[in-house]
Amino acid sequence: MNKREEESWRKTFDGLARHTWVAFPMALIGIMESIMESKVYTPRERIEMMKWAMEAYNDALKEASSNAESMPD
Repeated sequence: MNKREEESWRKTFDGLARHTWVAFPMALIGIMESIMESKVYTPRERIEMMKWAMEAYNDALKEASSNAESMPD
C-alpha cells in the first residue's frame, strides 16, 4: 500500500468514526470484519488498517467525551 492510499484510508476512517461509529459502534465491527475478509490487502496491511480504524475511533470518542463535558447538565 502506498502513502497516498494510506492517507485516503485514514481520512475515511476519521470521517466514519466521527459521524457513524461513535453513535453506532456496531458499524465499527462491520468495518473490521470487512477488513479481515479482504483479499486485496496482505495480512500486514489489514492489521495496519484495523489499527488506523481503532485509532480514529478512539480519537473520535475522546473528542465526543470532551464535547459532552463542556455541555451544561
